[in-house]
Amino acid sequence: MHTNHRHYILLFVSILTIASAIAGYSALYYTIVYHGKESSQVSSKQADLYEKKQQAELVASIYRKSEEERSLLASYIPTQDSIINFIEAVEAIGTTTSVILDISAIDMSDGSLGVHIETQGNWTSTMESLALLENISYSITLNNLRLVKVQEAGADPGKTWSWKMSVDVKTPIINN
Repeated sequence: MHTNHRHYILLFVSILTIASAIAGYSALYYTIVYHGKESSQVSSKQADLYEKKQQAELVASIYRKSEEERSLLASYIPTQDSIINFIEAVEAIGTTTSVILDISAIDMSDGSLGVHIETQGNWTSTMESLALLENISYSITLNNLRLVKVQEAGADPGKTWSWKMSVDVKTPIINN
């Protein structure tokens, strides 16, 4: 028997061709997977950037729409120059509601104005003055409210209620 060596060469070339094809397909597969992941990351980053851009536009829109409201904000915080206006507004509450209103212990510190207020009058006027003070057009905090019935000898029977409280008015800190 005579062996034909050409068959071995043909067999070797076909195995080499199959191995090359498998290596080529594997390389293409891994390249496609790698670029797919890379493309997915880029798409994700683009989506994040688009979302951030939308949020920035929304914030800018809200900022533009609230400009008028923000400009009014300064009018609710008295400056050191307008503290007198605040005190006059509080005194006007006493005049409007027909209560005896006493402002004392005025203290300006730490960016706020501290005022102690005391009223005396009938129940309706006293409650009305409290409601007006709560709704005054300044940024205030009411502290330590005490509502008492006045039972002093010789006290006017029509002026039998009193409230006392401390009021903190927010003011901007101005360094001189």
